[in-house]
This record gives sequence, structure tokens and C-alpha cells, in this order.
Amino acid sequence: MIPARLLPTVRVRFLLPVLIPVLMLITAAASMPGLAHNNPKFKEVFSRSVPLAAQPVDAETRAFTEPFDVVLPERSAELVWHVKSAHPDRVSFSVAVDGKIVAEKVTDGKSSPITHRGTLKVTIIDVAGAEGETSLDVYANVIERNPAT
Repeated sequence: MIPARLLPTVRVRFLLPVLIPVLMLITAAASMPGLAHNNPKFKEVFSRSVPLAAQPVDAETRAFTEPFDVVLPERSAELVWHVKSAHPDRVSFSVAVDGKIVAEKVTDGKSSPITHRGTLKVTIIDVAGAEGETSLDVYANVIERNPAT
């Protein structure tokens, strides 16, 4: 018979070899990519192409485009901007939605937030580094649906 004062020590000694692998399995299962709800996958969906003027079209607002509409697909998370130019890595700009600047110093491949659903009235302002003919391709980063749901 085991003395009573040693009983808790004996239980822990026999439970540890079982408890540690069980905890490791639970941790591994919780970190599997298919089970994570906070790690969505995105797909870039083309929205439109917008040419940039060589000089501001409105000196007061520093706009290089007239306001244009961007229609957002369902489940859009952000806008992604791709610069079409001889030197896209040199171009930077700011994005205004409904007259308010939402992103500054945006460069090729960077994103800007979506302020509301539906259609956005966007203006490109404060363009720097654009040489020659330059345009922007606007994409919406759309959250892909999980086929299991």
C-alpha cells in the first residue's frame, strides 16, 4: 500500500506521460490552417483602370484624377493598387474617398482601407514620381469563401 502523503506525487507522476501528449495534440489541432477562423484567404478581383494626369486637374485639392466610382464586390476587405508606368516603383500617391484621405504614400501593390460597402467615390491626390503615361489598376481584395462552410 502507498502511504497517503505520497499519493498526490504518484498520481502526478503517472498522469504526466499521458497529459503532455494530449496537450500537444490539442495545441497542434488548434493551430491547423484549415481550422483557423482569423486567417482568411484573399483573392484580388479587378475593378477598373484609371489614368493619372501629368499635372493636378484641380490645384486646390491636389487631385490627379477626377472623382471616379469603384464598385466593390461582396466580401471586399480592402483596395489594392497596381501602378502601370515605366518606373512603377518610383510612383507614390494618396487615396481620398468621399473627399477624405484614407491612405497616404501608397505605392505599387499596396492597399488602402474600405470606408463603407457598395460604391466608393475615389480621387487620387498628391502623386509623386510619375513619369510619362501612368495609370492605376484598382483591385478589390475579396475574402474567399471556405468551401466547407
